[in-house]
Amino acid sequence: MALLLAGFTTMAQQGIISGSVKDKDTGEEILGANVYIEGTTTGTATDFSGNFQFAVAPGTYNLIASFIGYADFKITDLQVNADEEVALTIELISDTEQLEAVVVTAKADRTTETILLLERKDASLLVQNIGAQELTKVGASDAGEGLTKVAGLSVQGSKFVVVRGLGDRYNSSLLNGFPIASPNPDKRVIPYDIFPSNVIQSLQVIKSFSPDLYADFSGASIRVNTLDYPEEEILRVSVGAGFNTLSTGKDFLMDPFKSDDILGYNTERELPEQIENYNGRYSTDDLRSSDNLTEENTFGDGFSVVQDKAPINKSFGLQYGNYIQGNKQSNGFGYLINANFSDSYEKRQGFLRRVRADGSPKTDFTFNQDTYETSKAVLGNFQYKFNENSKITLNSLYTHISENNVLDTEGLFVDFPGQTSFNRRITYRYYELFSAQLSGEHKLTERLTTEWGASFSSRCDQRRERRRTLSGKGVGLGYGWLECLRKRIMWTKKA
Repeated sequence: MALLLAGFTTMAQQGIISGSVKDKDTGEEILGANVYIEGTTTGTATDFSGNFQFAVAPGTYNLIASFIGYADFKITDLQVNADEEVALTIELISDTEQLEAVVVTAKADRTTETILLLERKDASLLVQNIGAQELTKVGASDAGEGLTKVAGLSVQGSKFVVVRGLGDRYNSSLLNGFPIASPNPDKRVIPYDIFPSNVIQSLQVIKSFSPDLYADFSGASIRVNTLDYPEEEILRVSVGAGFNTLSTGKDFLMDPFKSDDILGYNTERELPEQIENYNGRYSTDDLRSSDNLTEENTFGDGFSVVQDKAPINKSFGLQYGNYIQGNKQSNGFGYLINANFSDSYEKRQGFLRRVRADGSPKTDFTFNQDTYETSKAVLGNFQYKFNENSKITLNSLYTHISENNVLDTEGLFVDFPGQTSFNRRITYRYYELFSAQLSGEHKLTERLTTEWGASFSSRCDQRRERRRTLSGKGVGLGYGWLECLRKRIMWTKKA
């Protein structure tokens, strides 16, 4: 009995600290706040209602209340008497500190299939696109092969696109959002095989109409988006070879002047000096009667060809790019330069027949056509970043395509009715295109961005020489000419 009385006497001599903990700004009770005596483990945590209560021996204490996200609350010299309860209302203040912003910047990779699917999902137009990663998966070496993977498209000769049965005259070409002229005046769209897959960011095929598009197509508007600068220095060298079962290793007829060409550029086929300043001042009869324009000292009459075995088709590529950091983290200069060359040997053989309405033959001959073709393209992308909100970009493209063609036909020809005739035509022709695009993007506010741009395109088509001989039973005719330069220049601006 004495032990029980002693225990009761000890409890009676303690004091009680109780109260509630709330948020000072909102007045809400704080669950789980710690309330304890400084320097000890004596204390408790608030309940669901933000209340607390614990017993301490009589004395003077420093009381602390704390909770994550709030500044510690401290009461100094809190007096606690025996058999008394000290009731407190504690209001905690949010501990908000201004942290210095950490900005992580990186270029978005717009070549992935996921990004292109998101763009297609958000687009209000009928758009199909294929990115660089997907081009690699399907093994496409250039834009022409890549477009064959788009539903509803077919590509003629790996160059020119047909959309739902509509040929090149019904389609349009865009390079990085700007119209681009075709180097071939006989074709409305560019040959897409001039863009190797390693310079392509994505290919977009737009089959519907929108006010922000040029209203010059009924099939599709095809947009080639090229890569911009890499994040770090790169150097890539590529070498390729191709085999054509119809031409490689087979007898092949070639123009003798081809051996003097350099990468398809003409070096020998020049306008005779006797007529280089003609410029249309004289009539054709005047030229024929002129003493200075005889057959011996003008075009000549050589129609011989070189026969050899066609080698394999070849291609070479070089790509170099880098990014140079400026004096600040947010500015710098990036560039990417790509150059490629390819040549091919193509042979076509067959029959060509034309008949009159009564079924009698008008023309009936066999033909053999050997074509040596070269393609060169240099593409450059240069971008300068003033800061994270402003940049200016220059894209440039130069391409040169040459065709060296020998066509032999033999059989019934309309100029020699009832007689067997032989016809040979040797033609050298090249197409050239230069395009430059200057654009800028400037972010004015978080929700307002302005874009501007302009492009310049110049194309050239020259048939430097065409020689033709036609014979039938001892009758022979030979002549040659050069077709004058045709150039088209086009200015465009971004809508």
